[in-house]
Amino acid sequence: MGWVWKDEPKPLNPPLAMAIIALPERPKKSSLESSFESARKLKKFLENALE
Repeated sequence: MGWVWKDEPKPLNPPLAMAIIALPERPKKSSLESSFESARKLKKFLENALE
């Protein structure tokens, strides 16, 4: 949670920021469960972006 994207411009910045902004918009489950799910989605997104 200590990431500061604004101070570290990188090629992945725009899609990454979009993904981070988009993830918290569906609080269907408990916040802890959805946090883990969001983290898994972000990890998968990053892996795909880095391939």
